[in-house]
Order: sequence, then structure tokens, then C-alpha cells
Amino acid sequence: MKKTLIALAVLAASGASFAQSSVSLTGSIGTSLQTSVKEGLSPNARQGLARSTGAIQLSGTEDLGGGMKASFRMEELVGGFQTAAARATTGTALNTGNFGSRQAFLALSGDFGTVKAGRDLDGNSAFVNIGNISGANATVGFDGSSDNSVYYGNIRSNSVSYTTPAMMGFSAFAGISPADYATLGTRKTGKAAAGALCANAAEAAAGTCSNVIAVANSPLATSAKQDNPTAYGVTYSNGPFNAGMIVTNYEGTANTKATVYAANYDLGVARIGALLQNVTADSKENRSSSLVSLNIPMGAVALQAAYGSAKANANNAVFVDEVKHTIIGAQYNLSKRTSAYVVLNDKRVAGTTASDFDYKETAVGIKHSF
Repeated sequence: MKKTLIALAVLAASGASFAQSSVSLTGSIGTSLQTSVKEGLSPNARQGLARSTGAIQLSGTEDLGGGMKASFRMEELVGGFQTAAARATTGTALNTGNFGSRQAFLALSGDFGTVKAGRDLDGNSAFVNIGNISGANATVGFDGSSDNSVYYGNIRSNSVSYTTPAMMGFSAFAGISPADYATLGTRKTGKAAAGALCANAAEAAAGTCSNVIAVANSPLATSAKQDNPTAYGVTYSNGPFNAGMIVTNYEGTANTKATVYAANYDLGVARIGALLQNVTADSKENRSSSLVSLNIPMGAVALQAAYGSAKANANNAVFVDEVKHTIIGAQYNLSKRTSAYVVLNDKRVAGTTASDFDYKETAVGIKHSF
């Protein structure tokens, strides 16, 4: 009897130990039939099946005792793509083919707040999500492209952030994503007549190279500093109301500063969101954006909408002059995990003659979460 009690005590203790740690695998994937038409200097039209952007996420948490917890997230993109320029900026190329090309971080939380380190959303991107709660699934949404109404930001490698504990609904945030190099260096690639590398571009073009060198010894060409974004802000959460303000500074060819004020409110019958954003480049190129979003759940159906607009100051060399962007969608939940949706996407961009265009997209698709 005594042995049985001891065994049960050991089993109970080990069960409690296991309950302190958990790991989950979640994600989503979808596909849609899409048609798009772009009218402007370079018109085009496309139609076909496309994979909706989804992700596979592995996450876990462990109770360390004393009110402290350790957690992690590893997230991999499913579908979608990222441009070469974005990879160079964010370090995604270093993760290509590895699990965790999106968010991949460790966190430690407790009475002192939360510290995160790894690959994470920059401050601007995280706070934009407070205002854009529509949930409309569109290929061309409110993202980081210069011709979208809202500058969305990106996921950054080498991110470290700290969030204070909430006090009366308020908490503060600070983060930095230092680049692992001050500048990007590229080797000279001028070709001499014999196909060798040449340190002198003019001689290489003429085919009369007087200084033939090996690739490994060729000089580095200087390029712009990397982003090194730093951010600081504050959030407020009280029941159905959430709000935040953040300032994010990006270094580079043009030093950029993005300031966001965002909020959302759950009315019960509908959720509404809004944000104001101001982006400056080298303290002179200025772009002001606004966005309102709406999500109306009606049983198995949800109606979604968002409207964003942006306007740049006169004689602007960095941002397009004006953007008006509308997304309207509807989602029907076939089950708790599977839904069908339709999205109408309309974007009107006014800039130089080369950048003026109207874009219209229709997508009908299905999405499964697990």
C-alpha cells in the first residue's frame, strides 16, 4: 500500500511538471481564384489560382516558477513571396530554406515585463495591426510597398524588444533591430577582354584592363547603411478598447521616421479600427496616411472593409503623390477551421506619369486553419 502511494505521488509530481510546459503547432493555408487588372503606363491583366498567404507556427511556453515564463515562436511563410530588395534589408535571404523565415524569437516574461530576442515584427508593423482589424484577405493589401496607402513595416532579424508590465491599462514598448553589418559590400564585377575581373570600370568597358585581379581580392563597393530600426511607444488596453502610439526610426539612404496612432473598439455587433500615420524621409519628404477598418460578424458570416488614403507633400522625390485604397470582403465559416471568402480590392495611385495607375483585383477562395 505504501509503495502504491509513493508511486502515485511520483506520478502526480511528474504530471505537474509536464503541465508546466506546452508546445503547439498551428497555422493556416488557402487558395483562391484571382483576377487582376492594372491600368497605367505599364498595363497588365492576370487570372488564375493563387495561394493565399499563410503560415505554419510552432510555439511553446514553460512556467519557470515565481511568476516567470519562457516562451518561443517559430513561424514559416506558406505561399507569398518577398522581393530581393526586401531580403537584403531584412536578412530573409539568410533564412531562405530554413524554418523560421518569418517570426522566430525567444521571450522571457514576469513581473518585470517581457523581453523578446530574435526575428520579429518591427514596432511600426506591430502597431499598424491595432488599427487594421478588417481581416480581409487580399493579395495586394495594406503592406510595405511605397505605392500603398499605409507603410506597414516588416519583420526584422536581430530584434530585441522590451514591454513593461501593464499599469492601469498602459504599457510601454521599446525595441531595436541592429544590422549585423554597417554597410553592404559588393565586389567589383567589371570584365576585361579575357574575362578577368578588373578594378577599373572604364578599362573593363574598353577591354583594356591594366589591373587584373582575382574575385576574392577585388575591392568592395560602398553601399548604403542598413535600416537599424529603433522604436518606442505606448499602448492602452481596457476591455473592448485598445490603442497605441509608436515612433520608429529607420536608417539608410534616406533616414526615415514613421509615427503611428492607432485604435480599435469592439462594439459587440461590430469591431472598428482606425489609424493615422506620418512618414518623413530626411526630415523633409513627408507623407500622411489614414485608415479606417471594419469587421461585422453575423453568425457564420463576417463582413470586412478597409479604406486607406495617403498624400505626400509637394515636390516629393521619395513617396508617390497620392493613394486611395479600398478593400471590401466577406467570409463564410464552413466550420470552426475552414472558411470561404470573396475580396474586392481597388487601389488608385497618382504620382509621376510613370507611377500613375489604377489596380483592381477580385479573389474568391477558401482558407483552412489548424
